[in-house]
Amino acid sequence: MPEVPPISHEDHHRALVRRFTTELKPTRSPWPAGVRLGLWIVLEVGVLTIAVAHASNHFMLKLKQPIYAMEVLFFAAAAVICASQALRSAIPGQRLRRRDSVLAVVLVVLGTALVAGAVPLNLAYPLGEFVRVGMPCAFST
Repeated sequence: MPEVPPISHEDHHRALVRRFTTELKPTRSPWPAGVRLGLWIVLEVGVLTIAVAHASNHFMLKLKQPIYAMEVLFFAAAAVICASQALRSAIPGQRLRRRDSVLAVVLVVLGTALVAGAVPLNLAYPLGEFVRVGMPCAFST
């Protein structure tokens, strides 16, 4: 039996590419990022509406407080920007916009500063008490 010479890397690569291109079938394009973002926002508003309707923390009353409303606005805007970036990045050839990423980070930092600065921290609670009270709150949130 004659010995078969080993196949080179380039020949193997060409054979794979040839096989893949013969089996390649076109797919439909993804919906535009704006349409997908709109659908995501509708879904998010629906989920948040259900959460607010069933929450026991009087969310609508809290929104009348300017600082709380700004916190919610900053975090919501950052979430929409991040969702837009994620949807846009799923389209081949699309590049993420640096200014959108920077704006999202700035909004999150501002929102976090408002949360941290709105109510002074009470460090008198022992760690165990903090965890006992905070875990149910974090879970419900």
